[in-house]
Amino acid sequence: MRKYKVLYPAIERAIRQRGTIEKFLEAMELSENAYYKVITGQVMPRKTTIDLILAYTGLTYEEAFHEA
Repeated sequence: MRKYKVLYPAIERAIRQRGTIEKFLEAMELSENAYYKVITGQVMPRKTTIDLILAYTGLTYEEAFHEA
């Protein structure tokens, strides 16, 4: 069971539809810790990271970063 609240569930759903979180992290060259901080809303990713997330997931900014 997860020990943290996902603030941006659309991102996580889109990643899982394409494969695994691990594949995403490898493709994005992100650490698990960095992913955790973004997905839980502790930090807002840089524009370049946002662009990569959107390209990988196929989501729009509004879809990806709409809070749960």
